[in-house]
This record gives sequence, structure tokens and C-alpha cells, in this order.
Amino acid sequence: MDEMHALPIKLHRDYEEVSRLGLRRYPADARHRRMVDALVDAGLGMIENGYLTLQRPEYGSVDFPPESLAILQSHYEQWLHAEGLVTGEQVLYGYNGFWQHWWNLLHERGSAPLRMDLVVPDLPELDTTDWSSEIESELLHHVLSTGTVQIRLLLPPRDAEGPLHELARFVAGEGVDVRVRSSPFLFAVYNRSAAVLSAAEPDSKEESYFLTRRSSIVAPLQRVFDDHWVSALPWESYARGAAEVLSLMSLGWTDARIAEALGLSMRTVSRRVSEAMSAAGVASRFELGIRYAQSMSLAGS
Repeated sequence: MDEMHALPIKLHRDYEEVSRLGLRRYPADARHRRMVDALVDAGLGMIENGYLTLQRPEYGSVDFPPESLAILQSHYEQWLHAEGLVTGEQVLYGYNGFWQHWWNLLHERGSAPLRMDLVVPDLPELDTTDWSSEIESELLHHVLSTGTVQIRLLLPPRDAEGPLHELARFVAGEGVDVRVRSSPFLFAVYNRSAAVLSAAEPDSKEESYFLTRRSSIVAPLQRVFDDHWVSALPWESYARGAAEVLSLMSLGWTDARIAEALGLSMRTVSRRVSEAMSAAGVASRFELGIRYAQSMSLAGS
């Protein structure tokens, strides 16, 4: 048997064993490591920070025969549920794991659009992330332009020229509905029927994400998102005026001085400060100034 025909057979066996073992981390065992490496090279898996995310067999670079593909698809489902959770629930690991949940739900949806409500938490590392390398722009453009996915995105307040809002400008241009509102949590709700949230313990360094369909979890998360969405500031309004007002306010300028410098009325400045307070989830002008100054310090570090 020549190498071209032998490769799919070997990868089938590797995929089957990795699925059966339920591997979620890059293995220490040399034999298992060789299997995982072969799957990654064939586009059937991804390694990130030591975490393994297995890919659906139909999306790799190998053309499996139809009967082999059907078997591997069943093994993928076995791998997804290897943690022994309630039926329909899954835990995946790392940044890739979070987005693999999205991809799996997209695969399940059939012809119906997938509605995604996503909250990005207000964390320091957001200010140092190179978002251009994190986003698969062609894939995002395709799923949004075809109506395959509809996204509402909540981002924390940041400098309108900072890295996080480079992301905001890009996704808003692709048709994502973006608003600004501070939140400590990362979670996503899909079609009001499934949710993905962090499964890691508070002091744990493990990055794990839990997909659940339990209404007792999904419904409260949807209510939290909807409440935040109503009080959030549309991205266009934030980028157009609130961030500029905040930058001057953080220098200790009074509303009157800001209004004069920007050629705005006092009423407009006061409204933009009030909107920014609501978006940041703070109760005072002083607290807002501290929060903004901290975010600028992190962005520049």
C-alpha cells in the first residue's frame, strides 16, 4: 500500500484512539504525542498552551472515505463528551476550546441562523492582546455576510484608539452589533438555548469552558446579557464622543473646560460622562476617572 493511501488509515486510527482516550492536554506519553502531532499536522487538532482541541474530521486536510468519515464523526462526539457530564454538556480547554464550542453549535444549526450574545470581560490582558492575529477575518466575514451568524457584542470601555477597539471597529464594520458596558465575566449565549462560560475555579490557572443547555443556567445568563445590553452605550456613540471626553476628564479637566476645548455644550459633556459611567458600571465621576486612567496605564505598559 503506497503512502498516499496509508495516511488516511493511520490518521483514522490515531483519531479514533485520541477520541477514545478523551485527551484534552498534550500527552506526556511519547506514542500518544506522535499521534496528536500527526493529527495537528493534518488539520485535525490544535494545540494551545498545552491544551488539545480536536477538530471535526470533515474540516481537516485529509479526504477520508465516506464510511471512514461517518465513523470518525461518531468518535468526535465521543471525544466531546469524554468528561462524563450531563448529555449535551461539554468542557473544552483554552482559547481554541471556547471558539470550538461556537463552531460546533454552528455545525448543529442546520439552515437556521445562529444568534450569539457575547460578553468580553473587563480584564487587564485585553489591552495587550494583538486582536488582528486572534480573529479569522475571512471566516468572520463569510458567516456574517451570509447571515449564518448574528452577533451582539458587549465590550468594556477602553481608549477608542486602543487595541480592543481596533477589534470593535473591525467587527462593527462587518455587521456585528457592538455596545460598551463593563462586566467581570466572559460568557456567550446562543439562540437563548445554550451557553458557554468559564468552568475554571477562581484561583485556578486552568482555562476551561463549559457548554450547557440547562435552562436554569442559560436563562439567567440571557437575562444578565439583556439587562447589560439595555444600559450599554452603542459603540458609535462611545467612539464618537465619550472616549474623547474621558481622556480630558482623566487629566483633571472640569466639564466647562472640556466643553470649551471640544466646542460642545455643557449639557452634551455631562450626558457623555453619564453615558460612560453607565457603560463602565460605576456610580461616580471620580470612580469613572480612576477606571479610565487605569485602563490607559495598562494599554501603555
